[in-house]
Amino acid sequence: MGKIFAIVGEWLLRNGVKKVLTGAGLGVFSYLAVVTAIRSAFDSLIGELDSLPRDVLQLMGIYGIDFVISAFVSVAVFLLTLNNGKLIIKQVSK
Repeated sequence: MGKIFAIVGEWLLRNGVKKVLTGAGLGVFSYLAVVTAIRSAFDSLIGELDSLPRDVLQLMGIYGIDFVISAFVSVAVFLLTLNNGKLIIKQVSK
C-alpha cells in the first residue's frame, strides 16, 4: 500500500511541479515584457511632453487631460495583462 502511495506521489510531484514551474516562467516573462513595453512608452511620452510649452501643459492640467490619459493607459495595461493571461493558459494547456 505504501509503495502505491509513493508511486502516485512521485508521479504527481513530477507532473505537477513541471506545470507549476512552466506556468511561473511564462508568467514572469510576460510580466517583464509588459512592464518593459509600458516603461519605454512612458519614457517616450514624457520626453514628448517636455517639449510642449508651459502654457499648454497648464491648460492640459486645468482641463483634466492628465486624468483622461491615465484612464486610457490603465485600460491598455489591463487589456495587455488580460491578453497575456489568455496566452499563458493556451501555452500551458498544450
